[in-house]
Amino acid sequence: SVGMLLDMGLLIQRPLALVAVAGTVVLMKAVVAAAATYSLGRSLQVSVMSGLALAQVGEFSFVLAGVAVPLGLFPGDGYQLFLGASVASMLATPFVIGAAAPLADVVCRLARRPAIELLPHEADEVARDDHVIIVGYGLNGRNLARVLRAAGIGYVILEQNGQVVRRARLAREPIFFGDGARHDVLERVGIGRARVIVFAISAPAVERRGVAVARQLNPNIRIVVRTRYVAAMDDLSRAGADEVVPEEFETSLAIFARVLRLYGIPSNTIEREVAAVRGEHYGVLRGLALPGLKLDALKHLGVHAALDTVEVEDGARAVGENPTTLDLRRETGATLIAVVRDGKAFYTPDPEFRFRAGDSVVLVGQGEALARACGMFRAAG
Repeated sequence: SVGMLLDMGLLIQRPLALVAVAGTVVLMKAVVAAAATYSLGRSLQVSVMSGLALAQVGEFSFVLAGVAVPLGLFPGDGYQLFLGASVASMLATPFVIGAAAPLADVVCRLARRPAIELLPHEADEVARDDHVIIVGYGLNGRNLARVLRAAGIGYVILEQNGQVVRRARLAREPIFFGDGARHDVLERVGIGRARVIVFAISAPAVERRGVAVARQLNPNIRIVVRTRYVAAMDDLSRAGADEVVPEEFETSLAIFARVLRLYGIPSNTIEREVAAVRGEHYGVLRGLALPGLKLDALKHLGVHAALDTVEVEDGARAVGENPTTLDLRRETGATLIAVVRDGKAFYTPDPEFRFRAGDSVVLVGQGEALARACGMFRAAG
């Protein structure tokens, strides 16, 4: 709609004027927005990035311009130049935002300002030794922080979502806005003195870069990476990660351990079996098990039961029921071990839990019992 208002002939005749007006508007808006952000106590890097993200001409400007034209506030071809500059700024926005982080780095270097600027009370939070650096404050990062706090182990968190950082700050977490794959950011949170760094993000490229940077800055640090992508495991290991934890395989191992526990297998034996799978980088789950790997906890006990997984189908008897009301064990003889929903395993669902289509149900039992149990989770017919 804005483009239809443009006089293209005029703009073709005066391209330099258009570029000059567009550049002036973008620069002035970027400077004003950056200054406002900086006045709120944000770092120079965040302020510059915010200014560039808000540098384009906004929709409300067209409303004001439409009011200004009848009042004669645009001299000559001023209105057309304003429209052209507006369209140019909008077209440039994705490229400006894409370049915001590198430009902010340049400004910080020229101004000799660190990527993370610390308040006096925050300086104590990063002046640690033997601490853990958590990169990413999603579900895994939050859970790790809770455990470390309960264990009395010092930690520092890096997160790039401003709202998450603000909420965590209100909860008195030692969290900072920063990219955990950058040299200066990791140095600022004391990676040279840290014992462990954990990457709890879901960005394979950033994880690989962060692992390489962390290993370069501290050759002795232990690097743990949580990844959703099995294909990324080898790349992360080559980049320098000590431990790569794939979510889906860890869920499978947890279910495996619970099955062994149900058969009364000693905990140390279970730990040995699970450690064996992890020790060969989950090869048995990837179909790449080493020839020497031998998982024989069940074999030595003479157990011949089977493990099966079934997906709950729409229209199945189990939909809307929970494990208690379904009375699965009494009716079929099979035992429900876990329910996997959206990648998360539920071992002891609460009374409010209800099966729904798409859930994956893990069952253990004799062949006929398993067949009867699977029927409860499949649609009739």
